[in-house]
Amino acid sequence: MTLAVRRDYLSGDVVEVEKYLLSETEALFVRYALENQGLVDVAYEAPAPEVVDGHIASEVKFGPGFTVVGRVFNEQPDGHGGIWVQAKTRLLERLSR
Repeated sequence: MTLAVRRDYLSGDVVEVEKYLLSETEALFVRYALENQGLVDVAYEAPAPEVVDGHIASEVKFGPGFTVVGRVFNEQPDGHGGIWVQAKTRLLERLSR
């Protein structure tokens, strides 16, 4: 996944979310995590980046399992929020093909 994120930044495939710049890959994973948890705000639907149909992973799990309004989710040592992704298949192998 690191290679896919790096490739997005180098090619300018980024998405601005509030004051943050995310690679399209990161933005998709965040969206999938939010959809998986039923947390997508339907009042604001950003246009989805063009996605190629395909399968990159099976039995995918996302975290954190919950969020608290007004608080950083899964706060990291530098203060930003982080998600985790777990899949049965190896994502890096699938994304680097």
